[in-house]
Amino acid sequence: MLIQPNTSPSEDVFFSDSAKARAEAEFAGRKGTARFVEYEFKVYDGTTHGFACRPNLAYPEIEKAYRGALEQSAFWFERTLAT
Repeated sequence: MLIQPNTSPSEDVFFSDSAKARAEAEFAGRKGTARFVEYEFKVYDGTTHGFACRPNLAYPEIEKAYRGALEQSAFWFERTLAT
């Protein structure tokens, strides 16, 4: 199973800090096994849940976070799914 990089908002009521820590620990624990997939967690300051799906581009900080998350995800797919 391939896991997309975590593009976390700085405020997320649906994915708590403890849930983030558990998820990152799970990914890190797979290192050296067949289940390991390269991953990265990045928090985009000033954002809330859904910022990368429905960004309000009227705010420069949201646009910057959205573009960063899009680039991060695209790079991960290019690197991970390369044939």
